[in-house]
Parts: sequence; C-alpha cells; structure tokens
Amino acid sequence: MGLLWHVLPYILLWHPLIDELQSTLCGVQQNVALAYYYCDYADKRSLTCAGLFSCIAQQLLRQKVELSESLMDMLDAIFPDETASASLGEIDTLLAAVINEFESVIVFIDGTDELPENDRNTTFQNLRKAVEVTASPIKLFVSGRADISYLFPISDKLAVVKVNIRKDTITSDINSYLRHSISELIRSGDLVIGNPSLEEDIFSALSAGAQGMFLWAKFQLDELCQLETDAAITKALRNLPRDLEETFDRLLQRVLGDERRELVKRMFNWIICARRPLHMDELREAIAFTVDDEYWDAAKIPNDLKRLVRVCGNLVIVDEETEKVQLAHHTVEQYLLHSHTSKLAYFHTTKQEANREIGEVCAAYLCFSDFETQVTRHNMITPNMVALQQVFNTQGVIPYSSAGVRHVAAVASVIIAPRKTGQHITSNIDFARHISKNRHPTEFHGKYCLLPYTKEHWLSHVESFTKETRQTTAGRLFRQLLFQKQFPFPHRPWDGFSLGESLLKCAIMGWAIAAGHLPILHELLAADGGAAFEYVARASHKFWKPLLNLGGKVTLVKIPERTTSCCWSLNNMTSENDCLEWLYVQILAAAQGGNFQVIQLVLDYGFTNSPWTASHIGAHSPLIASNVRAHLQLEASIHKQFDIVSLLSNSSHKIWASYERDGTYFTAVDAAMDCAEIELVSTLLEDGCPSSYRTSMRLLKEGEFTTAVLTERKTIVKAVLHGLLLSGTSRDPKNAQLDTFLDDAVFATL
Repeated sequence: MGLLWHVLPYILLWHPLIDELQSTLCGVQQNVALAYYYCDYADKRSLTCAGLFSCIAQQLLRQKVELSESLMDMLDAIFPDETASASLGEIDTLLAAVINEFESVIVFIDGTDELPENDRNTTFQNLRKAVEVTASPIKLFVSGRADISYLFPISDKLAVVKVNIRKDTITSDINSYLRHSISELIRSGDLVIGNPSLEEDIFSALSAGAQGMFLWAKFQLDELCQLETDAAITKALRNLPRDLEETFDRLLQRVLGDERRELVKRMFNWIICARRPLHMDELREAIAFTVDDEYWDAAKIPNDLKRLVRVCGNLVIVDEETEKVQLAHHTVEQYLLHSHTSKLAYFHTTKQEANREIGEVCAAYLCFSDFETQVTRHNMITPNMVALQQVFNTQGVIPYSSAGVRHVAAVASVIIAPRKTGQHITSNIDFARHISKNRHPTEFHGKYCLLPYTKEHWLSHVESFTKETRQTTAGRLFRQLLFQKQFPFPHRPWDGFSLGESLLKCAIMGWAIAAGHLPILHELLAADGGAAFEYVARASHKFWKPLLNLGGKVTLVKIPERTTSCCWSLNNMTSENDCLEWLYVQILAAAQGGNFQVIQLVLDYGFTNSPWTASHIGAHSPLIASNVRAHLQLEASIHKQFDIVSLLSNSSHKIWASYERDGTYFTAVDAAMDCAEIELVSTLLEDGCPSSYRTSMRLLKEGEFTTAVLTERKTIVKAVLHGLLLSGTSRDPKNAQLDTFLDDAVFATL
C-alpha cells in the first residue's frame, strides 16, 4: 500500500519533518527507513531518473544492518565488479527488493518540476510500479510547482493526498521577508534612504507587486540598493517590472560592449549545459576559448570573472564557500531558453545549440598542442590509504546521487558486506585507481583548470553534433579525439580496453549504442566504409546460433531469459566472445532505453553484405536480422517503450520473440496487456503476435474478445482462441493441426 502527499508549489519545508521522522519513527529497531532526494536545477547530474533511484536505493541500503542472501545475490549479479554499470530497469528491481527488506519506507522527493518532462514521466511511472510490486508500505512525499498528481491515479494500492499552496497563502511569508530584509539592508548600509518614511513606501510597493514571487521581491531589493537618492528610489517604485521576465530583460539591457556581451552569453551557455556546477577558475577558461583556438592562451582569459557576474545583475551568483557559479534561480534558465524577438534575442538560445557550442570548445581544448608536450604522468599515489579505507568502512563517504548508477550498489555492498558477518573485511577496491595522482608543483599551477571537466564530460557535449558538423573544424577535432589522439591521461571510456586494435571499434560501438551517442555511430559508419558495423552481425550471430535452426521457419522464437544478462564490461573482457556478448547486450539496452534512432542504425547497417557476413551467415543474414528486430521489440515492450514496439512492428518479417516463463511464453502482447495498452495489443495481434493463455483470458474477461468478434477482426479472434486452448501449458503456440482447427472455430464464431 502506498500513500502519496503532493505539495504545490514546493517550498523547502521538509527539513523539520524529516528530522522529526528520523528521530521518532525510523531506525534499526523499528525497521523503518527514510530516504530523500532534491532535484537541483543547478546540478544537471541530479536531474535524471537513474540518479534519483540510485540515490534512494543507496540510502536505504545504508540503513540495513544485515542484508538477506537474495539481496546480496542481486547486488553481485548487477555489479560483478566496481566497473559494472546498471540499467534503469536493474536499479528499479534493486530498489523494490531493498524496500521489501523494511517494515515500511518513507521517501521525500523535492523540486520535481526541475526534472525534464521525459525524466519526470519515467520517474513517476517507476514510482507507481514500486508501489504496486512491493509488499512493504511506501509513503511518498512529493513537492514541486507543477501539478503531477495526474501521474498518480488513485488505486487500491495508492492513496493520494494533494496540498495546494496558493499565492495568497504565502503573502504573509513574503511580507515578513520584505519587512526583515528592508530593515536589515538599511541597517547594514546597503540600502541608503534619507526620508525614514520611504521604508514603508518600499514595503508597500514591493508587497503589492510580488504576487507570490519571492524571487521578484529579492531582485527589486537588489536594484533599489544600487540607487543613490530618494528621488531615484521613488521613481523606481513607480516603474517596477510586472513580472520576472521583464525584470530579467531590464538587467540584460545593461550588458554593454561586444566583448562583454559575448562573454556573458558564453557564461550563460556553460552554466545551463554544464554537467556539474563549475568553479570560477574553470568557467574563466571555458568562456575564453573557441573552436578555432589551438593552444592555451592566458591573454584570452578574463582577469576577473566576478566583474562579469556583477554585470549580469545577480542573474548569476557565486557560492562564497565553494566558488561554484550558477544561475540565481531555475526561472533564469527558463527565461534564457525561451525564444525572444527583441534585441535581447542575442542572449537567448536552445539547449541543443548551447550544448553544441560547448562541445566544440571541449574538442578544441583537449586538442590544444599544450597537452601533447607539457602533461606528464606521475606514479606517486596520494598517501594515507589506511585513512581512506577507514572512511569507506565507517560510511564516511556517500557518493553523489547522480554519479551513482555505476557505483551506487557496488559501494553500498562493499560497505555493508562486513556487517553481514560481523567481521572487519578489508575492501578489495583499488583506491589508487580512483585517487588523483600527485603533480609536479608547477605543472598545472594557474593553468588548464578546465582540463578535468573536459576530459570527463566532453563526450556528453559533442553528443549535440549533427551530420553537418562532420565537415567543420569541430568535426575534424572530434574524429581526432575518437580515433587518433593519445594523452598521458584517459579521456575516453574505452581507454582501458585491452583486447587490441582489432576489437577496439567493437568496444567503441558498444559504448556508443548503450549511451545513445549518434555522432560516434555516424563516425564509425563513415570510417572504413562502416566496417565496424560488421560487429553487430557477429554479435547477433553468436547470440542466436545456439537458439535458432537457421534452416527452418519459426514464427515464434523462445529465448531463455537468463541469456540476456552479461557480466562483462569494457575493462574486464578477456576474449573476442566476451566482447561480442557484451555488444549484443548493449544493443538490447538501446531498445530498453527507447532509442529508436540507434536501433534503426543498427538494423539498417549491421547486416550489410560484409566479407565476414557473406562467409559466416550468407543467405541467413535477413533471418538473423529479423530475430534481432523481434528481440529488440520484446525488450522494448518489457521496459514500456511502446512507441518503439509500434515502430518495430512495421516489418515484412513477421517473427516474434518470447521469453520462457513458468512453462509458457511471454511476448510483447503480454507486456502491452500488463500495462493496459489495449490498442497496441490489438495491433500486435493483428500483425500475428501470439497471445498467451493469461492474456487471452484477460481479453475475454474485459470484453475485448467480444468486440473483436462483433467487428469481425478474424486475426484477433483466432489469436485469442489460440491462447485459450493453450490453457497455461507449454504447448507449442504454432501447430498446423491446431491452426486448421482454429480457422474452423473462427469461421463458426463469426
């Protein structure tokens, strides 16, 4: 049973409640756990569904003194080593299992309106699923400006309580804020007035104009503090902007000078698209260079970033402690990404365009001639490994939420494993691999501050490159970084690949397919006549050869579900077979993630008549391709990627894949039926996908069979009757005598 509290709009009001619950209801003795998550617009790593669920799963794992054998086995299967990565589906399964380890679980999710729409929908679909499949009760507290209660339809397993905080209900809070802030600003000398009565005029004007917007009130106070006379303050109060957009317009109108405007625009782009908040020194270098720069030039770097920040009129802020730079509020980002027709259109952009420009800078930066001559590798390891081991064993380190898909459960299992036996077990993690190497004292002093960011995140930014980019300077640099450049530091995920040059492009392709990285796939397609795509056919042949009689014609292929898992990663493969097995699993991951463009490239170019395909598969290549298409469709349906299921149905090769479950089979029809996608169920049945006994019974009970009879949809009627005759047994769904009988039955029924 689940209970959802949904609060509109979100306010940071959870902290007292969380503290109270942790001190009263939660704990080892009560076996009640609490987890919380904040979607921070300033840190894009926190705005992913995978990061959210990883963080919650990790928090819950850390609250268990002892784990069950089944959960430990699941952790071992998902994370066979510290380099393993988990899919969203695996994280969902892990989270459900962890929740069932407790009597009940409480989860707070704050700032849900910050999530991109696709991630928001996926997040709440998976939260609903967690409520439905877990035996332990879940209490969800969700807050945000946007109304997402429609994503949580009330059911037998979920009760919803919605609290709507209207503008007029927070007027008193804004008034209290204004009273206190005006008084403090006058006392500190930041706001200077001559006539004491002007204090009340300021309060009245801002209170009337705020209309529930704390941020609007703050910006007006900041503006008033810049004025020198009572007359100027009075004039400003009579001409206050109507809303935040007009406020932002006025601030940007003050950015004068071509150089300054260009630097401010670059700064906005970087802050919006950076994968993590940037330090001031990183941002100074980021906005200094363009795709045409060939070396690091100190003369191009702004001398004082804070001057540019001040020019923006508080649209950009710097954290005084960390010196990280971010936008003042997520509404500033929305404003900058909003199309604009005035002279301020210069500052407005799209995420795609901004990310592409950043990708160009990252590619140019990594290709600087400096890094071919000045960067040296050192083998001195940061000392005091014992202290670091102590931190891990005492839970002193909690990995950041969205970095966790790769390491969350692995780190958690390392920490918790010693408790399971009550003994101290030395971790086998090679901490030296994850600790920065000592550098020569003068090697990077004041230089190359952006290098750590670019070598870690450049691939995510060049993902916005288009086919047209290939013909530009950025495209040339991109190819050099992919295939040619070698640095003393790793800059590609496959740099640890050890199976040699002959399989390297297979590794690159597998990574690109799993990541949905179209620019890399387009480069592989253009290189050597697309020879790298031959590995798709080789991996598919390896997977299907034991399962398929290549000389026969089978319309429903049964796959043991265990064959879709893989324990290999880029860094632990030992043979070509390992690499091919891993590649096929990455192809399945593209379907699980709903990336149709990647799937289309794989199917269009993975089975062309290459020398290897001609000699090893020959005329059976179309059959192998059809089976791969069917397998991808099945995986897409299981992971609720129903648009992909529909697109993959448009094929002349009507082969269907199924997983064997409990002595019967499970197809895309069953997955669609489980999610009440009745229209898709009908489409698949019309196309010839078999129906199981369970799905046929549901169609019969819900009246869909009757509808098919009345509308004379013979293919659906036959499929439903076929499924009913199976009666839950493992009888082969395709049998000539049974088909003849069913044809007669359909004729009689209609």
